[in-house]
Amino acid sequence: MEKSGISSEDIIKLDICGERTTATRSVLTQAENSYLAAKFSGRWDHTHKVQHGHVFLDFDPYCFKKILSYLQSRSIEEPDHPAASPVIAAEHEAQFNQLVLHLLLEDFVGLCGMRFLAESINEHVRVLDNGTALRFDAPSGAVGMALLAPAMQSGEPYYLRCKIQCKGTGTGDHLLLGVTSRSCPTMSRIHKEDAGWSGPWRGLNDTTWSTIPHWLGWQEAEQYLFKVDLLANILTVQISESQQVFRINIHRAPTCPMFFFMSCGMLGTIVKLLPVLSQDIQDFEGV
Repeated sequence: MEKSGISSEDIIKLDICGERTTATRSVLTQAENSYLAAKFSGRWDHTHKVQHGHVFLDFDPYCFKKILSYLQSRSIEEPDHPAASPVIAAEHEAQFNQLVLHLLLEDFVGLCGMRFLAESINEHVRVLDNGTALRFDAPSGAVGMALLAPAMQSGEPYYLRCKIQCKGTGTGDHLLLGVTSRSCPTMSRIHKEDAGWSGPWRGLNDTTWSTIPHWLGWQEAEQYLFKVDLLANILTVQISESQQVFRINIHRAPTCPMFFFMSCGMLGTIVKLLPVLSQDIQDFEGV
């Protein structure tokens, strides 16, 4: 029930650090229990900081306007035509995610950048930190496996930065990172459209997975920056400390989407996704 004098169709004037826009109260409050729902419910209107008739919000304009645009799309979406997720420039991803969490909208808007797909994860792995980290808890002889979302289509390159923490060991002591065309991969066999790199693993002998001269395997505390180019069909990894760069061809059908893929047999290993910065992308353009 609407409070007296307050309507869901009220027009709220907003000033986001100098950039002005408007939205209906219903759009701003549709995500229950969020910061915006509480702020614009009408109960606390008298506490708003108002400048020239606009409610002032001390948020990054780019990130907030992306969120607002998505909220507007969600308010008119239909079951057969859901609102598209926000597309965020790589250099704004970390700040966007921080604002989404601050506004308590992570379950409504979602976080940008690659995240671990819960439905693709088997019983030997555990998702941490809102999908940005994965802990492999495979017992001896077992393998933990996971995919990342979103699926990658031909177009602009995809980037992923991660850091590896090796906390334990297991049979084979392997770690595979790469791309796959399969939404539910298993390690019973390596598929011809899988491509990537492996650390030490006794028993894996397949030329699809690159054997690199002088490759020392994945090193703890190193950061790895991946670039997936599905126009050129090339997967590239750059190692932060040594600045080494390795490439491998991706063999796939032209319209086939790809997933970033991880498999591990080392108990306690944690893979943490890190924000991709604009400088990372610029660095890749020079290699």
